[in-house]
Amino acid sequence: MEFSIEQYESIQLYLDDKMTPEQEKQFMLEVNNNALLQENLQFEIDLRQNLFLQNRKQKSSGEVGVEYRSIDESNIKSLIEKAGKEWLRQKKSTKSISLPLWLRIAAAACLLVVVTGIVWYLVSETSPVTVANNNKADTSEKQTNVKPEIVVNTPPDSLTNKPVPVKIDYANLFDSFFAKDNIPDQKPRLLADALNDYADSHYTTIQTIDLANIPILRSPPGNDEDVNSNQNIQELGHYYKGLAFIQTNNAKKAEENLQWVIGHAKNKQLITKAKWYLALIHLKKGNSEKALPLLNSVANSKITSYNRHAKELLKELKK
Repeated sequence: MEFSIEQYESIQLYLDDKMTPEQEKQFMLEVNNNALLQENLQFEIDLRQNLFLQNRKQKSSGEVGVEYRSIDESNIKSLIEKAGKEWLRQKKSTKSISLPLWLRIAAAACLLVVVTGIVWYLVSETSPVTVANNNKADTSEKQTNVKPEIVVNTPPDSLTNKPVPVKIDYANLFDSFFAKDNIPDQKPRLLADALNDYADSHYTTIQTIDLANIPILRSPPGNDEDVNSNQNIQELGHYYKGLAFIQTNNAKKAEENLQWVIGHAKNKQLITKAKWYLALIHLKKGNSEKALPLLNSVANSKITSYNRHAKELLKELKK
């Protein structure tokens, strides 16, 4: 079984949320029946997530460009050149492509060099300017023909005399308060494998489950609290689908699934947790108007850990 260029393009369209509902449905059916396609989908998800985490780590540590300078450029160039030649060869000879490990590494290395290289270049270009200005300031007293630099201390707001509002770093708040939720001890049989994969940071399984076509298992009539009841499967399925899509930076699908939990679940604790994660999604996008009502609801809930975090986050937003 081979992995085609069309399948690769479908993966990109799916992850970029550019498929129509019908296209997405057909794609999910193909993923569920094609182990190679599912493997490559998971690889692309992991690649995007790792690059996102790498970029976030550099921003938080301030060590911009360190990884770029430590890379052996000649080896990277050779690897990318080899990958490019193989890609062209396969594209000319067939409509199918294979992705051996070295080609995947080359793709990741290429993206990493581009991302870190650009940032490193910008930093290296701006740093000398700062040094030059400092040198100029140190020698200004010795230059008789140079006019002294005039520094004007402008009030925060010259008209109202009020301090200028500090711009909130919503992405940083999201990073500080987001934590991956654990899976329940008692899992529905139909979701067990998907939830275990989620716990191991493999999100494709839960993301590709078609909850609309889940077979209904036998359970006592009206007993929605049974772990294998259809109601429990739907609630947990949508909830962990939402969390999985947060992990792969698909905010739209994360919102859809968490909103389903808020609107249809009977488990009040799960509803409160869904509100918390939905509030974080809105916050990351800078939409505090949608986040605040959800946070206030969570803050007034009886779930100690979540109401405490919600209160702390509300305090941060009021600063």
